[in-house]
Amino acid sequence: MYDKFGLILRIETTTNDVSFFKHYREVEQRDGTRVMKWAGMRKGIYNLPALRLSLAAANRRYLEFISALDDSSAGVRHLYKVTKTIIDNDRSYRSFNFFDEDDQTL
Repeated sequence: MYDKFGLILRIETTTNDVSFFKHYREVEQRDGTRVMKWAGMRKGIYNLPALRLSLAAANRRYLEFISALDDSSAGVRHLYKVTKTIIDNDRSYRSFNFFDEDDQTL
């Protein structure tokens, strides 16, 4: 995923080893018979449509996953506000430290 020209997020999938992806195709057995079965894709122009479907499905699943994530930026802003030292009228007030045992007992 990358930000294209600061305008739109773009999702792309690339692969160096297409044999990782399986598709249903005719496979020649060692004894010379041909059977239809799930087998790894081969590099070649013939397998491009099946590879496109597999990679598009991977992109779709990734988009569904990241769209289900909650935006935590509001929580981060609130956490920063609590953990920031405040100075008011030349007096500083200590921030809250979630990992300090004394602060945890509060």
